[in-house]
Amino acid sequence: MRSFPGPNIFSLLSNAISFKKDPLAQAQTFLNTYGDAIEIQVAWMPIMAFNTVEYYDEILRKKYQHFPKSEKYKELSALMGEGLTTSEGDFWKQNRSSLQKLFTPLAIETYLHKLDSIALDYIDKIGESKQRDFYQDMMQFALASITSTLFNKDYSQDSLKISQALQDFMSGMEDRIFQILPGMEYLPTAKNKRYQNSIKILKDQIKSIISEKRTHGFEKETDLVSLLLQAQQDSTKFKITDQYIEDEVMTFFLAGHETTASALTWLIGLLSTNPTYQRRVQDEIDQNLNIEFTSSDINNLSLLDNCLNEALRLYPPLWMTSRQANKSETLGGKKVPKGTIIVLSPYFLHRNTKYWTDPETFYPERFEKPLVHKDSFQPFGIGPRGCIGERFSRLEIKILVIRLLQNYNFKLKAGYKLEAKPTITMRPKNGLPIEFERRKNDQ
Repeated sequence: MRSFPGPNIFSLLSNAISFKKDPLAQAQTFLNTYGDAIEIQVAWMPIMAFNTVEYYDEILRKKYQHFPKSEKYKELSALMGEGLTTSEGDFWKQNRSSLQKLFTPLAIETYLHKLDSIALDYIDKIGESKQRDFYQDMMQFALASITSTLFNKDYSQDSLKISQALQDFMSGMEDRIFQILPGMEYLPTAKNKRYQNSIKILKDQIKSIISEKRTHGFEKETDLVSLLLQAQQDSTKFKITDQYIEDEVMTFFLAGHETTASALTWLIGLLSTNPTYQRRVQDEIDQNLNIEFTSSDINNLSLLDNCLNEALRLYPPLWMTSRQANKSETLGGKKVPKGTIIVLSPYFLHRNTKYWTDPETFYPERFEKPLVHKDSFQPFGIGPRGCIGERFSRLEIKILVIRLLQNYNFKLKAGYKLEAKPTITMRPKNGLPIEFERRKNDQ
């Protein structure tokens, strides 16, 4: 007996090609057909998908301990082990609490100058370039930002190698998470070999960072690795192993890199396709910022903030997440059997017409008024497991956009169509070819 309506197995099979061709459009069709609470039975596995703030509140806040991250997240353990993304229970709580000090408002302020320096380096890199693949650039920019601030390490010489390893890992991980036929990951294909090699490259890099910290001392440092090594010395309740430290550093290495690169790419892509807003944000920056600025100055740029929010609404980097019932539960008063996979997608929540008018349109002004419901917008998640690095990510994104707009006008390459490709993160199809034109005397 179903708790919620949904397609039967024959409907799923008949729409399989449509799902593969355009999963976002087909998922939206199911939501339109069956409503905001859907149940699907795939073989022996019940799957439920929800698309209202009430269900999100139950799953991610009120009953979050009964809905831990699903078995699919174990795929990430190949690289992240028991880091914040994949760990659970009291162990997760302790480590979340100890790492929170990296992301307080005071700590975020200390990152500004490093992030700005990396942004200015990117401006120099553009130089007189007429066209660049902005997505690939942002993968390297985000990598430089996370290693310089949270690791206190310069990886500029190895950025291409590391960035490629990260992409090979994410590509292999997508295959493992979304594969239909079991066992494909064990075939000796070139892609599987690149995936395994990427894990070795990234783990070697992380071990090198930790070893260097131990050699040169960490007691007076405040970066991520130093905090973890200090916690290892001081912890009495839980034993903090070397493996856990490697796992946690890898978690920030991977998560802080991919998601920010995606968010930056979408914001610049949308400003490129909406030149009126590009010019208005440019004017706001020109009128309110000097060459040097503080985080308070940045926070006063309301249109930039609204444009970022609108980009995150339309294309949240973590567009989908899943949970799994660890006991028989109820949601909305209806039975949810133990083992049920729960699918939540901010991408579709952000397009639910219960909360958003004309949701497909880029309209930053919608954030000038209070939202219909505060939980209708959640690109960084909600509840205890919401993104720990939201403040950091927002600052990083805004600094780069400020420096870009102070120096350049930009547009999409002629003939390029901005389209979404849902993988582990939400990426643009075929990169993002941007044409830059250096500003002259219009400032």
